[in-house]
Amino acid sequence: MIQKINWMQHLAIGFMISTALVFQTSCSKTEEQTEYIIIAGYVYFNTTQHYISITTYNWDRDSTYIMFPSDTLLMIESVSIGNSYNNYLIAGADSVRIVFDYSRSLLFTSDSISLRNIIKLANYDYDYAYEYIGGTRTDYHKYAFEFTEEDYQNAIVHE
Repeated sequence: MIQKINWMQHLAIGFMISTALVFQTSCSKTEEQTEYIIIAGYVYFNTTQHYISITTYNWDRDSTYIMFPSDTLLMIESVSIGNSYNNYLIAGADSVRIVFDYSRSLLFTSDSISLRNIIKLANYDYDYAYEYIGGTRTDYHKYAFEFTEEDYQNAIVHE
């Protein structure tokens, strides 16, 4: 139930961002042109009682995200024609290291074969919706990934 409420809050945030983008881009367009916006929300649920550190490694930049026990992490990517806002997302990184309680870790690369590989979008739960506001079509893509106790148990113990 808490996850459903959190998702509704995150959807509201995504809607506000898309509305702002619509107003920003529609002011410079003629009425004949149709704007197309994609909002992708990546939601990560920590269903464990462990602290999780997620470090992404990309060719030009590394990023680290911290999740507390029973925490939710939301990342939003918005793409408009000719514009892209990339927050160096977890999905699609060159590699990702997940550390539980500073004592166990998992490492995934784009070549890793695992149903739990956080880099691969095929391993996420997926939901889709769209709407038209004026002459603008907005597509909403929700990708959800859940960290489980099984992930913790499968992580390699640090020496």
